[in-house]
Amino acid sequence: MTVRLNLFAPEFRANPYPFFAELRRQPTLAQVDPLGFWAVSRYADVLHVLKNPQLFSSTGHRGPAEPEWLGRSNPFADSMVMQDPPQHTRLRALVNRAFGPTALSRMEPRIRAYAEQAAAELTLGRPVDFVEAFALRVPASVIGELLGLDASLHPRFKRWADDINNTTSTPPDAHAWHAQIRGTYAEMEQYLKEVIAERRRSPREDMVSDLLAARIEGEALTDAELLGFLFLLLVAGLETTIHLLGHSALVLAERPDVFARVRADRSLVPRFIEEVLRYEPVAQTLMRLTTAQRQLHLPINDNYTSPSRVTAAVGRNPVTPEVRMDG
Repeated sequence: MTVRLNLFAPEFRANPYPFFAELRRQPTLAQVDPLGFWAVSRYADVLHVLKNPQLFSSTGHRGPAEPEWLGRSNPFADSMVMQDPPQHTRLRALVNRAFGPTALSRMEPRIRAYAEQAAAELTLGRPVDFVEAFALRVPASVIGELLGLDASLHPRFKRWADDINNTTSTPPDAHAWHAQIRGTYAEMEQYLKEVIAERRRSPREDMVSDLLAARIEGEALTDAELLGFLFLLLVAGLETTIHLLGHSALVLAERPDVFARVRADRSLVPRFIEEVLRYEPVAQTLMRLTTAQRQLHLPINDNYTSPSRVTAAVGRNPVTPEVRMDG
């Protein structure tokens, strides 16, 4: 690659797949901006990185998530996506106690009701912003109800998520933007701490209460760990669902044959969703931090001495989507 790829460049964000194809053609690692990370882009190499946390640590997220200008700790940086085993394993087990099939089955009728209401209120025969009217509205309502948050806060969720996600990509001289993001952290932390304290006093039938009650071998989530999970759910849960719904709508619009098949046979919906996640993933990159300088032997690439930071680029399979729903 003659020009070093910037993962935050507008042309990359608009269509990253030609860049990913070029990365896969490189004989060795390619260095990318920002921060000079090294990109691992081939499937077997990415799998090797993700399956070896003792070599490639998830704690690599923490540095970019806590820039100096933030001036405070970032609860999102304490969430389980930025932890390695055994801490990640412990947090995941505790959260699964409250975020498992029982909680989801309890919510399913409400999720369907939110989706049906949002669909019923779409204006027929006129252009509509699908993301604003449906893809954002439904998950914001579901997450708000899961956590037992005041419905008046739902319109704030997208701003919160955008500001938290922009923490790692904000230019160092963007002082007004920095102030806004710091304000968002303070607003979220104050509100969510109040929610946690209230659920301790008066538990309800919501996920915060379930998380407070979760125990494994007598051990519970600390307030800091619970706050980190709430940040994670509000930010990552909202963004990924918005992207999945938006990508699904786009694929259906571009592939009327697939739209007709799914509409005629609703049992194909789960397989359709899996194929959309494969073809148009909700996230393009993952960051890992190597635990030491070492000689690596990845499945495809030649041997090389690892840099300290690696980003695993994941993206659309180069094969045109077949929306494989028959097997």
